[in-house]
Amino acid sequence: MKGDFKIHALMVCKNEADVVSRTLKKALSWADAIYVMDNGSEDGTWEQVQEVAEEDLRIVPWKVDDRPFSDAIRSHVFNEFRCRSQDGDWWCRLDADEEYVNNPRTFLANVP
Repeated sequence: MKGDFKIHALMVCKNEADVVSRTLKKALSWADAIYVMDNGSEDGTWEQVQEVAEEDLRIVPWKVDDRPFSDAIRSHVFNEFRCRSQDGDWWCRLDADEEYVNNPRTFLANVP
């Protein structure tokens, strides 16, 4: 059925304490799940992720991993949680310091 899908968001963050709570809360307006890996923050980012996750179980603070960053690091998060998705679901990259201007759910519901 058109529009019958879930959106899974992957977030890898590091030292984003000034924005991570706002970004997570804003993304909850359209995301069914947000999986978060901290890449070795030293500014309280991970603690903020955990606090927001206590308020909404759709946020999954997975782990802290301070390996050197590369774009491929998101594959570790995806591979850990891909079993939670079904055919027709969408995965997106959620940067801790960016917000989607338009609701992705509205846009994706119109994709054939």
